Amino acid sequence: MTKIISQNIVLSKNQNSIQHKKNHAGATAIPAFKAYPDTQLYSNTDEETVKNTGLIFIFGLALRNALKHLSDKMFTSYFSKNPNINPEQLKQIGLNMLVDKGLMSNQRLIKTPTADIYTDKLKKLNLIIEKTGQNAHFDYINKEIKVSKNTLLSLPHEIGHAVQEHSTTILKKLQRFRGNYTFLALLLYGLGRNKSNAPDGKESFIGKIQNTLHKYNLFIPLLAFSPELITEFVASKIGIDYLKQTKAPKTLINAAKKHYAIAFCTYLALPLFAILDNLIYQKATKN
Repeated sequence: MTKIISQNIVLSKNQNSIQHKKNHAGATAIPAFKAYPDTQLYSNTDEETVKNTGLIFIFGLALRNALKHLSDKMFTSYFSKNPNINPEQLKQIGLNMLVDKGLMSNQRLIKTPTADIYTDKLKKLNLIIEKTGQNAHFDYINKEIKVSKNTLLSLPHEIGHAVQEHSTTILKKLQRFRGNYTFLALLLYGLGRNKSNAPDGKESFIGKIQNTLHKYNLFIPLLAFSPELITEFVASKIGIDYLKQTKAPKTLINAAKKHYAIAFCTYLALPLFAILDNLIYQKATKN
């Protein structure tokens, strides 16, 4: 009796070992959802290469942060190299732009220990210029543009976002979803990374969706993220066009162009590195 039990235990261990080897070799798929066994989000083929593709995103985020740091340094160095153009002049250009674009009238200044706040009777938005920090954004919910003395070069760009909010319909809706396109792009990209395991014509509903996403997965990150790229580009164009129309110094216009171009690259980095990740992953898995 004891021997039989021992043999059964050994057999059970061997079966588990064989099954584990099959799973590791990729012969048996790892299902993503129990209800849809043909759906698979991960392949074991060339496992080391597959794992390493995740490093591409880390590198992409590091590059994005490096570009942002470079953009901030450009602003600081601009004023040190061009003493004839000072932050006060840039602030005045921004205030004039708000009036010319119909976003402010009869501006009133409220001074606080941490910021200068410009408001008016139209109540379309407030301009907040902080004394320190690196803030530079338009907030449509609180109706305010917030920059600092260190980021005044971004003011025409942020006013460009405010113009889209008050003067456009489609762009207004697109930019209100800003910040969520990153998650949408990565979600769709992740779902379509592998094909369904089911034979053609026998996929579940989720499996069909997965196959469709997989077919166009090379372009999905860029397409899903494109609304944010479009609204950022338009905001920069509005800012640069205003600087040209008001005959701002060429050195200022060129500095703004470089600043906005580098900032745009920080947004473009995510979809481009997702595409690179996809190419390496598909080559490794031959999926």
